[in-house]
Amino acid sequence: MPLRRFSSRTSLLLAVLGAASVVAACSGDDGSVTSPADAGTDAQEPGRTDGGAEPTYDCANLDCDDGNACTVDTCDANKGCSHEARNGSMTFDPPVADFVTTNGAVTPQPFKALQSGVDVTQCVDWSLDDASIGTLNGSVFTPNGTFGGKATLSAKLGTTTSTLPITVTAIVQSNSGNLTDGDRTALDTPSATPDPSLDVTYPEDHTVFPLDVLSPLVQWNGGQANDLYRIQVKSRYFEAVDYVSAAPSSLCELADVVWQALGRSGQGAESDPATVTLTRSSANVTYAPATRTWHVAQGRLSGSVYYRELPGLGGGAPNGRLAVLRPDTGSATTVTGGGACNSCHSVSRNGRHLLSSFDSGPPFDLRLTDLTQAPPTTGPAGLGANVKGTFSAFNPAGDKALVSFDAANGTFSLSIVNLSNGQSVASDVLGSKCAEPSWSPDGSRIAAICGLQGGGWAFDHTGGSLRIGTVNADGVTIDSSTDLVLANAGQGRPSYPKFSPDSAFIAYSRTTTGSRSTGNGQLWLVAVDGSFNKQLTTISRGNHEYYPSFAPRRAGGYYWLAFTSKRSYGNTTIDKPQIWVAAIKDPPNETDPSRPAFYLRGQVASTMAYETDFAANVCVDDGATCSSGTDCCGGTCVVTTPGSTGTCGAQPAGACVAESNRCSKSSDCCGSAQACIDKVCQRTAL
Repeated sequence: MPLRRFSSRTSLLLAVLGAASVVAACSGDDGSVTSPADAGTDAQEPGRTDGGAEPTYDCANLDCDDGNACTVDTCDANKGCSHEARNGSMTFDPPVADFVTTNGAVTPQPFKALQSGVDVTQCVDWSLDDASIGTLNGSVFTPNGTFGGKATLSAKLGTTTSTLPITVTAIVQSNSGNLTDGDRTALDTPSATPDPSLDVTYPEDHTVFPLDVLSPLVQWNGGQANDLYRIQVKSRYFEAVDYVSAAPSSLCELADVVWQALGRSGQGAESDPATVTLTRSSANVTYAPATRTWHVAQGRLSGSVYYRELPGLGGGAPNGRLAVLRPDTGSATTVTGGGACNSCHSVSRNGRHLLSSFDSGPPFDLRLTDLTQAPPTTGPAGLGANVKGTFSAFNPAGDKALVSFDAANGTFSLSIVNLSNGQSVASDVLGSKCAEPSWSPDGSRIAAICGLQGGGWAFDHTGGSLRIGTVNADGVTIDSSTDLVLANAGQGRPSYPKFSPDSAFIAYSRTTTGSRSTGNGQLWLVAVDGSFNKQLTTISRGNHEYYPSFAPRRAGGYYWLAFTSKRSYGNTTIDKPQIWVAAIKDPPNETDPSRPAFYLRGQVASTMAYETDFAANVCVDDGATCSSGTDCCGGTCVVTTPGSTGTCGAQPAGACVAESNRCSKSSDCCGSAQACIDKVCQRTAL
């Protein structure tokens, strides 16, 4: 008799009804029991044997799989089939999930969940913890074909969840130079002969980049005309290879899609190191490759860099302009410009106003520029008789400024000015001869260079110490001032202090000829409590660094410091002041916590850039469209549809705080992978 399948419920019911019908239909007059065969019927259940009043079952011949998903069946010789819920661990088929995509081609992969060898795929709950590397439709995973990385596939059944790690390696192959197959093969199999002349000039080895800045221009010297090259960028989960030809002096811009994929395929604070390999073939000889290592931190820079641009070799207005450059756009725009000198600027914490000195003759007028307007609008000359000087610094609220009054006669002082009416509310707040002020983001401290020595402008002075003072609860009176970094004739005086976004550290420059940008300079980092004072030697190149300024927020496990440097930018710009950005480890607990800097693309190469101020982008009010909470003055961008734009507004009641929205503590943020850093929920560095 062929084996048939029954549900447990049906099996047991048929057993009972079958027995009753036998008794009723097959009883002889003498009460004896006859078999179904004797009665001329084949209705007996598979596996069943009759013996006595109760039927029995031959479990060896009975299929106990009742067809109900998510159950395990048992067979009893007297009771037949029964089932109970499955809660044990599961295995996956296939058991390994390592995918490789090439040039975007993908193949969906269905997965099975097995429990004790039984396929329970259709009854488990499937999930994927990171959708950036692919999508999950039921139990079918499809890589996105662009990014690589790792994720965890989960299958939940009853009270049990089983997991499977998934990795995706994305490969991009191109032949931009239209090299022949033979040329590419030669570059793929280089000799061991060291290249006698190839010199990769930019980026430096172990440079750390943030996410979403423009791709670097790989630059090198030492090549010959008609040389052929193979450029490979490879990390753990991403690889890009291109074959090109380039004439000296050579450079190659990584395609934006390649650069973005490299960053988004990373894992951790210093994304799996990316190895950059440059192989040269010249005169039919393929040399051993030159290599560099880069890192892409898993965090995005916030804010824009405001700086003074001087024409230099480019001609134009002799006084240049104040320009602003977003690191992710690569295009500098004008804030103020024209015939007069407009400089010594600072930007409010909300990014809405800029305060700068205007060359009206000493002492300089200070003018307030409204950055919310397009183009920005600058107010009338001077804010009042007491609002004159050079450098200044906003308080966190943006309604007051710490002003350096500089009369060009050797008398310098710091005053706190109410910007609504131009009235001084506190004077000589840190003592005599102080200039170049800074106000901490939390409002608790101010800093400046005090005890300046010499004549003329403050920035020409060769003597002075970095002084810090505590701001009282009234926001205008100062006490507990101390000299944090003393003047040192052998190193030059400290200059242009700037607080870190968490208000715990101060970056400053140290020059040998006052603080003028014409002199040599070094960058330093000092803790506000004086616990350490470290030179950032990895940042420095030729002692030509000055005007440091921190990005408004930390990101990816780092502080980010913008500054002016006279270093050469590969073979593109030689020994000219330009804006650079470098990562500083968070916390800065190394002897030198800095990393090699990268060039901020988008500057005008023929000009000179000074007076760096890294500030927040202009925020927008509630009701305006936003892409993240950092766009909103209130700090919260409400997104109702994932992946779409949102609206600035109030934090939804009872909801966790989404990434990039304002927070007060880490427990506010959604998910364990985020923390409240500089009052914004961010992904933590792994």
